[in-house]
Amino acid sequence: MQYPVSTFILDNFPGLTTQLYGLPAWYWVSTILSLLLAIILASLLTKPISQLLALLFHQKESGDKSLFIDNLKGPIRLLTLLAIFVLVNLLIKNPDSEDHLMSVAIRLALFLTVTYLCYRLIDLGFSQLARKELGPRSKIGLVLPLGRRIAKTLLMVVAFLLVLSQFGVDVSAFLVGLGVGGLAIALAAKNILENLFGGAVLSLDQPFQVGDYCKCGDILGYIEEIGIRSTRIRTLDRTLVTVPNSRLSEMSIENYMEREKIRLYATFRLDLVTPIAKIKDLLKAFERLLFADANFHHDTYRLRLIGVSDLGYEIEIFAFAKTTDMAEFIAVREKFLYALFDKMHEYNIFLAYPGQTTITRTYHEDVSTQSV
Repeated sequence: MQYPVSTFILDNFPGLTTQLYGLPAWYWVSTILSLLLAIILASLLTKPISQLLALLFHQKESGDKSLFIDNLKGPIRLLTLLAIFVLVNLLIKNPDSEDHLMSVAIRLALFLTVTYLCYRLIDLGFSQLARKELGPRSKIGLVLPLGRRIAKTLLMVVAFLLVLSQFGVDVSAFLVGLGVGGLAIALAAKNILENLFGGAVLSLDQPFQVGDYCKCGDILGYIEEIGIRSTRIRTLDRTLVTVPNSRLSEMSIENYMEREKIRLYATFRLDLVTPIAKIKDLLKAFERLLFADANFHHDTYRLRLIGVSDLGYEIEIFAFAKTTDMAEFIAVREKFLYALFDKMHEYNIFLAYPGQTTITRTYHEDVSTQSV
């Protein structure tokens, strides 16, 4: 068999027959030149090969195609480099036919490259699942990050065991030792494992997401971070509370962001000297204001006189705002309450005053004096 690369180097550089690290210098030069050539050609061929593979796997949409290429261009470049290097290496004479060091190195490089390819395929698969039309509260969408980490961990463990088996290590004995050691570690890290499983339960049950305004037990605030071990909650006082996931999974959680509408509830206590007819007219006026306000649902509401005591007549106002944003609701509620107060002023109706006070009220119809 002809070895043009080795022959060319020896013919032009006869001094490279000296030994270097147990191998002739010409062999090292040939290997380095073939590696440089493989790197250059692989860099040039990676893009067209990636485009061709994207076409073969029917990645036609721009988003899917770019995601496919971005995730696989690294493994494609390495596989192309390795293939070119092996082909060029066939043109280099092996100085020692009994030396299998190069073949072992090539097999190891191929194994690591295939492992890297599988690693990137996991990223590609989970990224494509995340790009699908999933609802914001989809359980699949929340479990995807955890599933990605588990898949990558299993891949690395399997790859590590396969490498050990190639080097003559008894993997079965290693697995037995790993199982015993894992049991000891599990017993020692019981609380940590509880928090890890608590985090998995939270991912599956999805009671909240980052940014949600929630009440967890007696903690009220915004979910800032959902970690593997714990969850961080930013309270209204701007303090940061860290709650272990095992404890959080057992709490009662009230998620205010899950509301499809926000309730407005208020009670007014009117002065006892207010004529009943005026109260009826006022309630009808309140109802007209509610129906005129497009910020409220008009199918469910209550505007009623709910009681009377020595402190005054009690009016209940119950309605649902259409918004689910708390800041917007506060503004809507303020505007509506102002409208109610203006209507009370228009009807010359006043709120009840607590305490021992002599109050004189002048109405359009008559003048009443009451001692409370």
